[in-house]
Amino acid sequence: MTPEEFQELLLRYQRNEATAEEQQRIHAWYDRLAADSQEELPPTERPPLQAKLWSTIRERIDEPEPEIQIRPLRKAGWYVGVAASVLLVLSLGLWFWTQSSVNSGQLAVHTAAPLLTARGPQTLTLSDQSQVTLLEGSSLRYSSTFTGKLREVDLQGTAFFQITKNPEKPFLVHTGSLETKVLGTSFWVRHQPKQSYVQVQVVTGKVSVQKDQNQVILVPNQLVTYSREKPWLQTGLVQNPLVVDASVSMRFKDVPLLRVVERLEKRYGISLLIKQSALRQCPFTGDLTGLGLYEQLGMICQALNATYQSDGTQILLQGAGCR
Repeated sequence: MTPEEFQELLLRYQRNEATAEEQQRIHAWYDRLAADSQEELPPTERPPLQAKLWSTIRERIDEPEPEIQIRPLRKAGWYVGVAASVLLVLSLGLWFWTQSSVNSGQLAVHTAAPLLTARGPQTLTLSDQSQVTLLEGSSLRYSSTFTGKLREVDLQGTAFFQITKNPEKPFLVHTGSLETKVLGTSFWVRHQPKQSYVQVQVVTGKVSVQKDQNQVILVPNQLVTYSREKPWLQTGLVQNPLVVDASVSMRFKDVPLLRVVERLEKRYGISLLIKQSALRQCPFTGDLTGLGLYEQLGMICQALNATYQSDGTQILLQGAGCR
């Protein structure tokens, strides 16, 4: 399978057009990719590693997959499935399927600096080896070299950033009146100037977002939104949280809900709160492997006659207690 064919497979997967067999191959590849992740290498060592990684990906995506067993949970009719397609695409650092209007505005980077407007999804490597993937119609103004105390860019549209770590020189993304500051991480920024809309979603690391004197700190699976209709920094959780610790098992046998929640918190880096003490010791049995967070919560609540809801950057679970 060529890189172009593999990319087309991922796109079909996101559009829910992939066959069941293709979906299984993508899920298996993603699990292996997470297991094989390595520490960041110096720029000089990246090209040979990239070639080796692609060779490995091609071999693994083409090899036959073992038979997958689907295990029923306690509730009849509920089965272990696979995570939603958006989860995989976001975790791979691909793009949102939305287009943003581009409009000239006030820039923090000098107007003489290079300006790139993407005619399609396009990745740019900056002078510090940071990478920015722009969606179609999005624009980035950036410096050819970062000579000052800061690394600054101006964004209009939507982009995915993978920032090279440099604690001595923070990286700033300017989107209208909002400023996103990082040291080294990966995150999405979506900026629609005409609507005065900005959203930042963190994939890895920690990000600071500031509007005037107001500031919020985001960690993986958190987001912040600012708009003309709601002119304040609104924090929340991403639609499809990514796994931050894949070593946490999602198989349970008569495990109290309190311990189940602790595992979910560690796996996703998200705070979960059980409101009623009577619910905390209710036992749960099931195999939630391969499901996204909200699917897992739905099956837990179905088994324990409970409910859940998002409240800012945490999730609340409620219920009368064990049946």
